[in-house]
Amino acid sequence: MLYTKELADELKVKLLDIIVKVEDDDDWAFDVIATTQDTDRDNEVIKINGWDTKNREKNPVILANHYYTIENIIGKGVKFYTSNGVKRLKWVFSQSNPLWILARNLYQEGMLKSVSVGFIPLKRNELDYKIIEKAELLEVSFVAVPCNPNAISLDQKIYDEAVSKWLIVEQEEEKKEEVTIEQLQSEIKEIKDILKSMADDKAKEEELSEEIERVKAQKELLQKINNATALALQSMKML
Repeated sequence: MLYTKELADELKVKLLDIIVKVEDDDDWAFDVIATTQDTDRDNEVIKINGWDTKNREKNPVILANHYYTIENIIGKGVKFYTSNGVKRLKWVFSQSNPLWILARNLYQEGMLKSVSVGFIPLKRNELDYKIIEKAELLEVSFVAVPCNPNAISLDQKIYDEAVSKWLIVEQEEEKKEEVTIEQLQSEIKEIKDILKSMADDKAKEEELSEEIERVKAQKELLQKINNATALALQSMKML
């Protein structure tokens, strides 16, 4: 097939249509705050209007832990945009990399909700080196602890559901741990029966021990009688 501009445009339209459908699919599309203009944990501030994304748009990968290897590609960004003074990112999980299963499960459980931007500073403020006026966005990664504490997921529904599940599990566990008076009485009776049985066994053991001692004493007495009888007979023979 001859590759033409018309074919390329047609493929682009189909691809965009697929992306839009995926973006609208709640099972695959997600929304996060990628970065803000707050002071991060490196004591740096990145200006919201200073992001250069043209190169990233050619390769909008979502990574795990800023590891720049193909094994750590877990998704793709669909839309990087400004809203209410922050940079937001809509993206979709990969469906081919096994690592996405771990990331997606953690995400949907409400365990994984923070992201971090990988970037190259292009221009810093002349008066304050910690203020980055321009930066090239390389990628966005899911991380356990973000440099910017406000770079978190916006999918509150997921976390509400996760909290509900936790509460349900906790309530079920509490119900399992609840003990009624009848159960307590039953358990006390069972313990008493066990103690009584142990006491009976000990009494039987003591009784048996006493019987053994009696038998031993009788055997010793009988042995003494036999010895005395033997001596008496021996003396009679000597006479």
